[in-house]
Amino acid sequence: MLNSVEVRHPPSTSYPVFKMCWRISPLRLLTSNHGLVSTCTPPEVGPISRVPDDVLYLLFAFVAKAEPVRGIHDISQKIPGHRNPTHSECLGWLRLSAVCRRWRFVLNTSAPLWADIIFHLPPEMASLALSRSGDVSMDIVIPISASTYTGTRGKVKSSKRWGLPPTHRERLLNLAITHATRMMRIVAADLSSQSYKAIFESGIFNSLHILELGYHHRGFTGIPVPTRESLGRLRICAPNAYRAHLSTALPIAYNNGPGLSFQLPSLRYLFLTASSPGRQYTKVADLQWILPLIRGAAGLEHVTLHLPVDFDIEWDELCRDEPLHLPALRSVDLGGSLNAHMHQLLSRMSTGIPPWMRFSSSERMDRLDALAYLKVYGEFIGHSLCTYPHDSLYISRGWQSMLSTIFSVMAFSSYDVAGTYPSVLELLENVSRRAYHSAGLKVHISWHDMDWETLGGSVHNVAELLDTLIPLLAQNTIRELYLDNILSRGWTGALSRFIYSCIPGVTTLYCVESRRSDIPENVVLPCTAALRILVQTDDIEVQARSRNSELEPSDAVSNRGVQSTSAPRAPHHESQSITIFSRRNYILPMLNTIVVSMCVAGRKDKRPVWRIHNGNDEEAKARVWWDELVKALTRRRDIGLPIRTLRIIGGWTTETLRGRTARMDGEMLLATAELVNELIDERRVNPAL
Repeated sequence: MLNSVEVRHPPSTSYPVFKMCWRISPLRLLTSNHGLVSTCTPPEVGPISRVPDDVLYLLFAFVAKAEPVRGIHDISQKIPGHRNPTHSECLGWLRLSAVCRRWRFVLNTSAPLWADIIFHLPPEMASLALSRSGDVSMDIVIPISASTYTGTRGKVKSSKRWGLPPTHRERLLNLAITHATRMMRIVAADLSSQSYKAIFESGIFNSLHILELGYHHRGFTGIPVPTRESLGRLRICAPNAYRAHLSTALPIAYNNGPGLSFQLPSLRYLFLTASSPGRQYTKVADLQWILPLIRGAAGLEHVTLHLPVDFDIEWDELCRDEPLHLPALRSVDLGGSLNAHMHQLLSRMSTGIPPWMRFSSSERMDRLDALAYLKVYGEFIGHSLCTYPHDSLYISRGWQSMLSTIFSVMAFSSYDVAGTYPSVLELLENVSRRAYHSAGLKVHISWHDMDWETLGGSVHNVAELLDTLIPLLAQNTIRELYLDNILSRGWTGALSRFIYSCIPGVTTLYCVESRRSDIPENVVLPCTAALRILVQTDDIEVQARSRNSELEPSDAVSNRGVQSTSAPRAPHHESQSITIFSRRNYILPMLNTIVVSMCVAGRKDKRPVWRIHNGNDEEAKARVWWDELVKALTRRRDIGLPIRTLRIIGGWTTETLRGRTARMDGEMLLATAELVNELIDERRVNPAL
């Protein structure tokens, strides 16, 4: 389920596609009791208690988004990977009522704020919130059956001052049925046929903007699994709904048959994903409702569709002669097996290339299937590179488990994603949120089928994957390259050849941390180890010089075009001269800037954890991090292509951790400064690292 801070109004088309959950809703700021701007606000300085009521309401609306009331008695709003919130944290913005009587009065009369939290409060508080919400539209959130999360339930119950009441789910279901016509958003994952009929019996829901229906039915929950036959023809018409999250396992009607029948003409964002655990698809007929649903929402701007099927879906045959063109479509996220043929569906939905695209396989593939997947969907990436201003590339062999890896590549525009990111997670999140132009794909590959040696993989098989991408980069528009620290000998060698072959124009190289603790030590290295692509290149450069020796002009001619590049502040090194022609013999000949990240965090046992490497000796790990960096910078200087600018980002989570390696940092910074023209150290103490 989504967090209750979900956006309430369709975002502007100029804003990137999804994940706009933190924007303040004009629908919630405009109510019958509150205007947006005060008409009598004197331009004078005064205490906050003199702020007009309408301004106070705007302030409270912002605070409500930043400090939501988090599932006081359930797990519907628990943030994955975070501890259970305390009772005080669960109260969120309700704590503002303790500031003063006037603030309490404004809060008590802010009906939209109370309507958002009715389904996240215990019975007594929920009744009070319901009375204060008036008749404004509300959030309806039906929690998953308690038996589904038996283990987690005890933890949540022990962390609260009250537990889950025995009739918790039944009470909320009855509340949803009573106020169904008021719902602005509904979230439910395991409704029975009876509950579907009771909630949606009115058929038309003018106030409904967000629809989220999942399929998390299990045999031991005791909830009857809904079927098309048990539902009958249940019509759900929401003329103002702009966002829908639906499980592809839902019993949705097709060909005028029984089941859930959605009419969402104003839909702009559609997310169709498989449930986990979900019903297994057995035939194409189970999915025939998808095309009519898409066809009925001509204004769609984003489509997410993941279909892990083991049978062929021929979208061209399903579409027949009926049009499916979506002129407003600007982003897609398509996943599935090769059998799903998602490329056919994309070609039907859009005659051009959407500015934002993601493709991902839904299962572990063998070598041949992985190559076929890259070839089919790589063509869309190549078209995107030719159509849009992609100048940045992230490439990784990834990691999923001891049985599989994730080969991924993503291109985007550096103008859309400003700043530096010390970790891969931050980079990918910001690209997804901010980049208007972006194209990427991920392929899950079996280690066994790829002949991976010591989790590294044979050079031949790795090179096969990378070779499929070479034609896509023929335009040579990539200027920024991002690499992570999930490395191996085979991957580094193949990646060096790939970079030399197709992206010689890169001027900035980013080495960022993966920040994952579940990866073996022989796979995760310091992020500076990614710079080995600049060091382990002797065989590439020898072959290049051999190929170019017959074409290279004579010394007398070439010396007239010499560009002398001396290693800065290196008195004991004889500088070399590199001609424009001979630059082609080296990997990344135009590289002038390197950005590396260092992230040091503490553990509960007070011992520092260097996310750049697993181990116990922080000084030794710091030495490895610095040695990889110095080795690469020295190599570039020795070949006559020194790095002009070095930026070090990231830092430490505490001042104590910073002090433990301060002496080494000082020495290595001085040594590194001798190898570059400009050294920018942006590391700082940041608990959020």
